[in-house]
Amino acid sequence: MPGQANNILDLKFAYSADEAAATMAGFSDAARAGYRRFALSVDLIWPIGYGLQFAWIIALLKRKTRHAMAAWPFYAIISMFVLDLLENSTVALLVTIFPTQPEILGRAASAFTTTKWLAFGATFIVIFWLSLVVISQGRSMKKPPP
Repeated sequence: MPGQANNILDLKFAYSADEAAATMAGFSDAARAGYRRFALSVDLIWPIGYGLQFAWIIALLKRKTRHAMAAWPFYAIISMFVLDLLENSTVALLVTIFPTQPEILGRAASAFTTTKWLAFGATFIVIFWLSLVVISQGRSMKKPPP
């Protein structure tokens, strides 16, 4: 796999189907084989690791709030996890079927990538918001009654 990060599709926010096809065409056979192995191994395990980490952070924060029993704080992380798996699977398929590069697969891979990054941002917003709630509740509990 080429050493340049700009050749890795899932590190971009968005790309066209033509850009995805050009990226695949720019790889040597050995690089495509390495990219495929990476996409079907490490890149499928990675979402489990960060998904569990973010879920743990959210669970720790929300248990100290009135949202302790709410499921909604986990929606963004679950979405990010599923979208990342879909993205990785689609990119692995693009690499596997090269030189055939259906436009619909390139568009799907880009859509999964973009929505994954949006869910990633939403996850950080949830963590930031829950952190603010915990901090504000801590301050209000420390104030002496009038």
